[in-house]
Amino acid sequence: MRLTYMKSASILVLSLIVSSALPAHAQSQSGRVAPLLSSPTYTSTDASTYEAFTPQAMTDKRRLDYQVWDDVLQNIVVDFGISSRIRSTRPQQGTGTRIVSGHVSPYRLEGSRISFGFLDDNYRKVLTQYREDLVSIANQIDITRLSKDEQLAFWFNLHNVALIEKISQEYPEDVPSTLKIDVNGSKVLLDDAKFIVIKGKALSLRNIREDIVFSNWTDPIVIYGFFRGDIGSPRMMRLAFTANNLEYRLNGNANEFVNSLRGFHESRKARKVSKIYDNAKAFYFPNFQTDIAAHVEKYAEGDTLEDFNTEKPFEFDRYETRIADLSGGQRKASALFVEGSGNLPPETARLLSEVGRKQEILRRRGIYTGLNKGYVIIEDIETDPSQPPSSAIN
Repeated sequence: MRLTYMKSASILVLSLIVSSALPAHAQSQSGRVAPLLSSPTYTSTDASTYEAFTPQAMTDKRRLDYQVWDDVLQNIVVDFGISSRIRSTRPQQGTGTRIVSGHVSPYRLEGSRISFGFLDDNYRKVLTQYREDLVSIANQIDITRLSKDEQLAFWFNLHNVALIEKISQEYPEDVPSTLKIDVNGSKVLLDDAKFIVIKGKALSLRNIREDIVFSNWTDPIVIYGFFRGDIGSPRMMRLAFTANNLEYRLNGNANEFVNSLRGFHESRKARKVSKIYDNAKAFYFPNFQTDIAAHVEKYAEGDTLEDFNTEKPFEFDRYETRIADLSGGQRKASALFVEGSGNLPPETARLLSEVGRKQEILRRRGIYTGLNKGYVIIEDIETDPSQPPSSAIN
């Protein structure tokens, strides 16, 4: 049995190449819509809410494939590639001004970016529809009876779709962690807003990360599946997570993050690690100095490994909260930018030019620097219902 679901979508095409960039434009894509349950209304939750999402023995033989999300990510995510481990200096001011517009973070050339400033109302509507589609799927089937890899991929994708959707609706916004959205007439921080309702249970982004995933998966590599919307975050991938690619993509994200300056670096008195590990400390690093050392060492390479091999204590670094976009939280970052002109805003063009210079440094080191469809398909896979949940990531 195969259930195929296709949703009408407007696909934004954004060609962002460091040497020459084109403006975004939209094209449409449509298909037949399979009947789905409508999203339930917001309800309050109780103490047993998250137990309802505890993985069970796998009895559901179906798989989910995220074609729409693949298409969207290919068009809105700009991957800056691996870190050069060179702290970026502050950009110079423009002629005749002391103001520096756009990104100034020393970590601004790491990770990935979402092209929020190029998304129009139609595209934001597509993001909302797709988030609702994923919720509807979870209201039709028992997610907890899928394989653990299927469940994990689902939670990653739902979390990241919802996060990007809500930021895009409020954009321009320079600090996602302080963004508040409306929930039943009250303004609530995005991370804690319970706007996702599955099986009558209201969930926030934090609930998905901590109460569902961190509480039920023992490997800290799951940290790297969650995009936080800011520069300090693990990068957003240009392809959706699936059960088949889960281990490969999580290892890639872990490797990129640990070997970036925003993930780990040595200071004069300490070995600095990202505050995302503080968020997950109770789940994965209870004996912090010992546990984080083992985790970082597992992924550290080259210069990172040299910095790691000291006797300095671990401390949390200052987290970079500025939005992971292309212009620093400004929809039209400069009055010099004319929409439809074929030119990028100066702040965005400057950032991409800096990325190009970083790539050249990596090429001179002999490092490859390549920067890295919709419908949901649910299909049967052969399983033995008597076996416990299987997973590449426990």
